[in-house]
Amino acid sequence: MRQTLHIFRKDVRMLWPFIAASLALTALRYAALLRPPTTFSIELNPWAVLGICARWTLAIAAVHQESPTGDRQFWLTRPYSWRSVVAAKLLLLFTFINLPDLLADLAVLRAHNLSPSFRSLLIHQFAVTTFYLSAAAVASVTSHIVEQVGAACAIIACVAIAFLITAPHNWGTLSTIHDWAFIGVFCAAGTIAIIWQYARRRTGIVRVMLSATPLVALVILFAPPNDAAVAFASSSAAARRFSAVHLCLGFNGNIPCEPSSGPSIGGFLPVEVRGLPSEISAEPALIRLVIRANDRAFDSGWLAQAPLQPSTGIGWSWTSLEGVPGVDHQLDIDFAPALLTRFQNPVELNVSAAIQLYDSPHTTKLPSYTEHVFVPKLGYCSVLADSVTCESAAAPRVRTLLNHAVFFTGFGGEFVLDNDPVWRWNSRIPESNLLRVPSYPTTLEIATEQPLGLLRRDLQLHNVQLGAGIKPNH
Repeated sequence: MRQTLHIFRKDVRMLWPFIAASLALTALRYAALLRPPTTFSIELNPWAVLGICARWTLAIAAVHQESPTGDRQFWLTRPYSWRSVVAAKLLLLFTFINLPDLLADLAVLRAHNLSPSFRSLLIHQFAVTTFYLSAAAVASVTSHIVEQVGAACAIIACVAIAFLITAPHNWGTLSTIHDWAFIGVFCAAGTIAIIWQYARRRTGIVRVMLSATPLVALVILFAPPNDAAVAFASSSAAARRFSAVHLCLGFNGNIPCEPSSGPSIGGFLPVEVRGLPSEISAEPALIRLVIRANDRAFDSGWLAQAPLQPSTGIGWSWTSLEGVPGVDHQLDIDFAPALLTRFQNPVELNVSAAIQLYDSPHTTKLPSYTEHVFVPKLGYCSVLADSVTCESAAAPRVRTLLNHAVFFTGFGGEFVLDNDPVWRWNSRIPESNLLRVPSYPTTLEIATEQPLGLLRRDLQLHNVQLGAGIKPNH
């Protein structure tokens, strides 16, 4: 510990110009965020860009004080313990990058009268940590400015590609896990590279590992939803609280459930969700359909809501069944004709649904041309002409409905490596919510719902006669 603090104090003395520049640019960046903006357009803050460069430079300079590349470094002759060196570098970066960011986030949230969200603050700190660990990892395997600039350009290009490319698989409400798995690859690679370099000084091997990191990240970016992600997102507390929630095969709300053995199914499969308390709403995040026969099988994989797609063979939609006794919602799964004729009846059919639960909505009325109205569970919203603007400290955790029509369910801005502590939106009022006269409504309603957890529920059907009225393909 004494050696760690000694190295830390020495680095502070040697790197004070870099530290001062980083702190000054952080202060300038956050100063512009202390008062609520007059507009909610997302603009590039020049101080943020300069701050990113200053932090990147500070991380590289900190590592190069005791560079692990080569075998004639001064710190090896002291000798310093590699553990003390790594701890000192991390302590320096945490003290002069993470801590100022955290304090500035709290100050901005307080200035906006928003209660801090522990989850959002933690996510922001994780993103900042990943950023400077990537810079430190680059510094641990480079010794010249040309190498460092080249590595920085490669990382920037990889991140830009990730934001520009549309992933082929829709993760629905589980997209947070997907995005953070992508960022977590860089965090893990940076941590392993720094520790391995200082412990073993295997520059060539670490360079190969860092070069492969963007490829691994792109594999994750293109990965489809899977059982591991659903299991990770599922809430054990919600599973215990809502143990009565179940799926059953249903036709027009029949009670009890239709038998799970021997049903005949035509071009679509109706699955009812039962057992939800009346004050709870639900929405499937993903569903999965597995069909098994004697000679073949079909697995759709986890799919977000979409109309019937020839590529997947199925499509599904979600309907709220108000007024049907004992039934809360219905999941309608449509089959492609080509899929129905692939199997020799009878078949085994398994439906899995990852269901997102929400608490009872809290409704707030917003008169037109009002500014900075507090909305519980969200933050502050304003109604100006034909748009609604809101700012929040934890919006990704809140589903918001405008006159009972969803106008946003979250914002990907929290995945930017150097983001603002206050999330902002600007949404036009949907035409269906406007009055039939050529004027805007005098009052709008915003309903906010807090997520309670994700449940996985399965329905197994045996001896199913699939494709009633369609001749099977032998």
